[in-house]
Amino acid sequence: MGFIITRIKSIVRKAQRFELCPSIFNIHTSKSKFFISDIFSAIKIFLSLLPLVFAWSFAIGLSPIQGLATLFAAAIVSIIFGGSKYQISLISFALSVITIEIIAKYQYNGMLLVSIFVAIILIIFGLLRLNDIFKRLYSSYISAITIYVSLYIIVSQTQYILGITSPQSPSNLINNVVAMCSKLDGISWQNVLTALYFVIPLFIIKIKIKNSFFITIYLALSITSSFFIDLKLFNISDFGNINTTYFGNLSSSFVINCINYSLAIAIVIASTSCLTTNLSSSLTGTRLQHNAEFISLGIANFISVILGGVFVSSNTNYTMQNIAYKTKTLGTLLMLGCLSLVTINYYDIIIEHIPVYSLSAILIVFAIDNIKLKHFKLKNNDDYIFIATLLVLLFFGFVPAVYIGFIISLMFLAQRMISIKGESIHVTKKHDASLSEFMAIKNGFIRGHNYSKYIDVIHIEDSLFLNTIKIALESRKTSKVIILYFKHILFLDAEAIRILKYIVSDARKNNVMVIVSGANGILLEMLKYKEKQENEGSIFGYIVPNFGEALKKAHEKLGII
Repeated sequence: MGFIITRIKSIVRKAQRFELCPSIFNIHTSKSKFFISDIFSAIKIFLSLLPLVFAWSFAIGLSPIQGLATLFAAAIVSIIFGGSKYQISLISFALSVITIEIIAKYQYNGMLLVSIFVAIILIIFGLLRLNDIFKRLYSSYISAITIYVSLYIIVSQTQYILGITSPQSPSNLINNVVAMCSKLDGISWQNVLTALYFVIPLFIIKIKIKNSFFITIYLALSITSSFFIDLKLFNISDFGNINTTYFGNLSSSFVINCINYSLAIAIVIASTSCLTTNLSSSLTGTRLQHNAEFISLGIANFISVILGGVFVSSNTNYTMQNIAYKTKTLGTLLMLGCLSLVTINYYDIIIEHIPVYSLSAILIVFAIDNIKLKHFKLKNNDDYIFIATLLVLLFFGFVPAVYIGFIISLMFLAQRMISIKGESIHVTKKHDASLSEFMAIKNGFIRGHNYSKYIDVIHIEDSLFLNTIKIALESRKTSKVIILYFKHILFLDAEAIRILKYIVSDARKNNVMVIVSGANGILLEMLKYKEKQENEGSIFGYIVPNFGEALKKAHEKLGII
């Protein structure tokens, strides 16, 4: 028996080294004690998530029970095979359009076959340890897909609430807009007034309540109002009757194209998984099992379709919420699965009085929140990838767009890896060179500018260079202020966080001020969260997002007016 236990532990250690160990077997992070905080985390997440599950199910054409089955499969499979006790997976918003297209063309037979190939491809990704590639890719092509899906949701739901019936193709957004505009003379004003009754309150509640519970509160009010207003024509129970029969003939053309669908879907799932896992690692300071997540999501997608659900992927927002609620064990995922199962048994009571217009309002507001455009100057790789992917999406469809975005990202990754190798050799051989000299412009990747004799401004476009910067700064003797300007970086992994803390700590010993600038969005929230979590202020130096203000602070430190 002792030999068997020793052998199992040896296998687990090897799996951990290759990031293939499920979190349930991770002897370093998994604990047997069931924490109360995990139960409350699951309840909070489930209550805020339930309206979105109903809304996404409606948008795709599923019944609510199928959306709940998807959530159940994602939670339970993550417990057994997942590489992170924090990560929350659910219906993939980015894959909504391609899901609608597959179901419309090939019914559920097509979904089943695609899910099998997706599972196989993701498991292969995990076994080949391709996380090292995916976690370093630019995520711009995922942003382009998310924006395209958001626009499709807005157009389709706007058409619905206006009472217009025009053909809607998930693979041709431009034609959808043209078709809708051509039938504006057929608007049903009764529908419009009813829609306004549901849409306007949602915007008001969203403004007043800043957290994710605004959707739950809104849905509760919608259900309450349905008791007083006759809304039988708009009841959700009349929708979502997809036939989930798995037997029947599929055309030879689909069988040939199945691998294209599957590979594109697997690439999107792997990319979103790495983005979320990296963020989890940054916030918690732990090394999570990326490759195990690939395998878990592959299995979860297959189980989800078997149960009548759709494709699942990791969700960054709900994963961040789970971490913020101080989850400690896999109890959150177990509780989410149980709550989903209970709701499946009693869902008919819940949905009986849910007006469809309230779901349309939720979908429109959620889609608007996902459209986060910035001013593109075509000066960095992110912009090129985003625009190329979006253009291909608009004119050629989902699958070609994923391939184009992924291939361009790989090309830029190869360029970055070559740059890193060259810079690392250059730095280690010239420790005595000034920072401004050896941080020369290199493929637009890292740039050093000598704003004054005692101020070094280092532009960072990839967290991989933090170790190179650490080596460089250790030999730099004239700096009085160091500004680390993070450009286009969404997150820092646990190793990058450790190096950044070391840089700040080492600089303080030499009476050097470190200012972190350019950190916005998720990165800014992450840095503030880590400081609060460790109860130690300024562990990352002075965080000044605006570069102009950072430079002004540096000048004040040196007495420069």
